[in-house]
Amino acid sequence: MKNRIKTIFIILTLLLTSAVLTAATEDWKLILNKKGIKVYTRPAKGCPLDQFMGIAVIDAPLETCARVLRDANNQANWMGDCLKSKILKKISNNHFIVYNVLHATWPLSNRDLQIDTIFIDDFTNGIVTVRMKAYKEPIQPVSKKYVRITDMKATCIMKRIEKNKTKVTYINRVNPMAPVPSGIANMIVKKNPYKTLLGLRKMAQLPNYQN
Repeated sequence: MKNRIKTIFIILTLLLTSAVLTAATEDWKLILNKKGIKVYTRPAKGCPLDQFMGIAVIDAPLETCARVLRDANNQANWMGDCLKSKILKKISNNHFIVYNVLHATWPLSNRDLQIDTIFIDDFTNGIVTVRMKAYKEPIQPVSKKYVRITDMKATCIMKRIEKNKTKVTYINRVNPMAPVPSGIANMIVKKNPYKTLLGLRKMAQLPNYQN
């Protein structure tokens, strides 16, 4: 019975992932194409920042890329604008709550958020999906130093192309919880996915993430 439920869950996940990948080719505007990383944006309803999507091919196995993303305590070493990171709560091997502190360009205050993170691994079919959304229950006490983000939803889809090549699609919609000047907003949606994918590319070459 458990195996049947697991199989149904994987099939549903693959269907949802396929829908996301199909949507990834629609309604998006290319705003950056640099070093093999493409960044797209589109308006996000009810959000002052555009939703953004970054796409890159990483010269590393799918399993290696997944290990980097699972090492949430080290996200500050490579994710765009991430100043601090730690795992707040481990619900299961594939489900945990992560805490991030994010740099915000002056005159904005730095942000922090708790991220409900779920890994859906299907190495047999060569795809790993990471679903992330803001976690509102305050495990990490709210600090006056930061603006707490409570409206965020993101998906990272990693797909095996070859044994040592992985296509990564990173889609994020985040509400900064305050008005953002257009110049700063444009900079955020352009640089964040680019820096994140560039960082993932570098981390995937480190010895501690290999087999």
